[in-house]
Amino acid sequence: MKQEQIWKFWKNGRREGTFFEVSNTGHVLKHYKNGTTNMCCPFLRKPQLRLGHSPVLYVKVDGKDMNLARIVYEVWHGPIYEGCRIIHKDGNYKNNHQANLLMVTKQEAGRIGALRQRKGKPIYNAETGDIYRSSRDAALRTFISRQTALDYANGKVFSPLIPMMFEEDIRKVAAAYKRVRNRGSFNKKNKFEVIANALTYEQYEKLMENIELLCWDEKAKAYY
Repeated sequence: MKQEQIWKFWKNGRREGTFFEVSNTGHVLKHYKNGTTNMCCPFLRKPQLRLGHSPVLYVKVDGKDMNLARIVYEVWHGPIYEGCRIIHKDGNYKNNHQANLLMVTKQEAGRIGALRQRKGKPIYNAETGDIYRSSRDAALRTFISRQTALDYANGKVFSPLIPMMFEEDIRKVAAAYKRVRNRGSFNKKNKFEVIANALTYEQYEKLMENIELLCWDEKAKAYY
């Protein structure tokens, strides 16, 4: 089920008659004097990525780059204390839903970041939309074995109890879903088609919502 999107006033724009709203799902909308609106598209700063920093989504607000997570947190939870950082509870920088944001100290943010970097590849749960930090985390949170989580994410189970995939495979699975549905069958040796075949239409729609944001492909050195 698609979550209801609720909007809150954020601030007035630089030009007369313009203002911004922020949704609980982590989007920023600009209103113009003539009644039209424009969604502020999230983006990643390439220089920041080249320096090896953790990914941070920004939006352009009256010509200025602003941290999306901080905007959403302040609108829905209040001021951010001096020296504090905003982190994503599930470790997914693309999930800027207000309920996924948490204010921590700089020291806490550093410890959490170091812990997450030591984990394995993130795994996406197509049933709930959650992203787990690793196969171990996925196993603990879904009450299955780590090997089972890996088998699901690697497309080794034709009818998994919980549809899972590695986060880096989401786009390939989405493409495979279309092929499988158009063809009416799936290639049992293609892990993306195996995973896609197990998805319901509702799960596919949820998956598509998770790849709508503009992302940076570090290997290809390009946006996708």
